[in-house]
Amino acid sequence: MAAKNNSPGNATILQFIRGWSIAAVYMGALFFILGIILIFLDIIKYQSNVLKYIGIVMMIPSIIVFAIYFIILKSTKK
Repeated sequence: MAAKNNSPGNATILQFIRGWSIAAVYMGALFFILGIILIFLDIIKYQSNVLKYIGIVMMIPSIIVFAIYFIILKSTKK
């Protein structure tokens, strides 16, 4: 019997990128949630604006990761 073509060793580059992009989206979601928590902590408790800026800086890369993920998801769908 011939080996099936969908074994993990024969994954295409796009499948590899898509798998890692899913992991990146989970990390992006984590950073997004942490950024929101920092912003609310700053508004409610500290009022120093430092945490607010840190939260915003944490949220910007996660938004970029979400955008890249959806582009990759659309390009690799069959």
